[in-house]
Amino acid sequence: MAAHAHGAGDFHQVGVLFHKTLFVSALMFFPISISMVFAENILGLWNPDPILCQIAGRFCMYSIPAIACLAVFYAYKGKQIRNVCV
Repeated sequence: MAAHAHGAGDFHQVGVLFHKTLFVSALMFFPISISMVFAENILGLWNPDPILCQIAGRFCMYSIPAIACLAVFYAYKGKQIRNVCV
């Protein structure tokens, strides 16, 4: 939809779609981050190795900030590819 708005020269609509994308990404960030906080316990339900679950849980805890940064990065990356200045 943003490509169509950009092609039509409606840069305001491109900005609106960009902000909607950031809002939906923020909404999805919270449930995903909560599941990653409890990843060690969740993985313990299927994997009997507690050390492996602990390592994977620690990795998930360190990955939480990266998810938010990646969502913003990909939103801006798509905006820069199209050379849109809102």
